[in-house]
Amino acid sequence: MTDDLVNILNQQLTDLKINVSQKEENIGIVFTVDSKEIELVCKFPDAFPYVFPKIFLSEKTYNEIGSIPHINSDSSLCLFDAEKVIPNFTAPVKLIEETIRQAYHVLEAGI
Repeated sequence: MTDDLVNILNQQLTDLKINVSQKEENIGIVFTVDSKEIELVCKFPDAFPYVFPKIFLSEKTYNEIGSIPHINSDSSLCLFDAEKVIPNFTAPVKLIEETIRQAYHVLEAGI
């Protein structure tokens, strides 16, 4: 993960007031929904960009928001139906951005 990628994502996600940071080989994501601070980690499977990145709730966030729709037992978010949606591997930055946006909208609706 490069600083340039983090900067690009921060610029593209300003409309949702999402803060993106580098977390080792992953991306840390922080935003507020309904006055709750949400902390996520975006992890990249080995097959990325041919598969979607995986978004996980931090333990703190998982404990705070409780059980809402689209949260799996491993604290990952169910964001896209892999049977119907194919990632655009030619635009990996846009793929990351859209995955983060989808996570925001899923949590916003669930909370």
